[in-house]
Amino acid sequence: MNQLTRMLDRYFAIRQSGSSVRTEIRAGITTFLTMAYILFVNPSVLGHAIKLPGIDLGPELLATTALATAFGTLMMALVARYPVAVAPGMGLNAYFAFSVVSAQGVPWQTALGGVFISGLVFLLISVTRIRAIIFAAIPPELKHATAGGIGLFLAMIGCVNSGLIVAHPATLVTIGNLSAAPALVTISGVLITAALLSRKVPGAILIGIVVATAIAIVSGAPVFQGQPFAGFPRGIVAPPVLPRNLFLALDVAGAAKMGLAHIILTFTIIELFDAAGSLVGIAGKAGMLDAKGNLKRASLVFSADASANVAGAPPISRARPASRKAAARDSPR
Repeated sequence: MNQLTRMLDRYFAIRQSGSSVRTEIRAGITTFLTMAYILFVNPSVLGHAIKLPGIDLGPELLATTALATAFGTLMMALVARYPVAVAPGMGLNAYFAFSVVSAQGVPWQTALGGVFISGLVFLLISVTRIRAIIFAAIPPELKHATAGGIGLFLAMIGCVNSGLIVAHPATLVTIGNLSAAPALVTISGVLITAALLSRKVPGAILIGIVVATAIAIVSGAPVFQGQPFAGFPRGIVAPPVLPRNLFLALDVAGAAKMGLAHIILTFTIIELFDAAGSLVGIAGKAGMLDAKGNLKRASLVFSADASANVAGAPPISRARPASRKAAARDSPR
């Protein structure tokens, strides 16, 4: 075990970054728990667009989401050697499903071909000087603002799913029923986590997630898709449903013939700015930027993120934080 620890430390420069293998393991568990919602939300969003008659593609979309996340994260870890997890982007998948497919009537196979092409363009940008030129032209304030905006968007999703925020015909959004069980569970979890963070307790976010989950299960609160937790009817471990109907279903030639250049360009721009903002925010918090505020090994980092876009069409992927120094403080990752 000591030899494995030394090997990991040498390859990933863990101690040099002010962290430890134990901290990284704890941070990895925290990251997984904070990102696990993607496994359910992303198939739900893409399910509005990706359909086949008589076939429930939900389990296949879930498996595809997991595979794309695993591939992107491994590329980011083993190639770029960055403690960053890569998962589907919640803004881009909504644009794909509701704007491109539903509103513009583009077949979902053709739209996936556009995603694939945009990933190749992003990869080309990442391995050439074009990325450096574009990245240098983005003001630092905008890079950090993008990261903050992503955080606020995710917080909005959490507030909506917990009932803290509901729709309103006049103001679009308003405060929900704070005495409802899902809202109380959410508030309890946030307060517990905030108290632990203020006292600098190691694993504060992880503890807050576990405690809130336990409260929801014991109280029978309807927080699991509007229903109380019903256990594991298929067992704790079950074989995944392989994405047989989705594998290589993309239509690259169709995307080129339909003239989807504007959609492909939109995909590429969103991917580039999303990745730049997310990674700068993560790396800045982890102390992994150079003296000029640029990413170290930037070409490898962006190439790893772009490769996830190419391999994961669907789903559409982007970076999620898993920073070392942030992990040591158990900040959101």
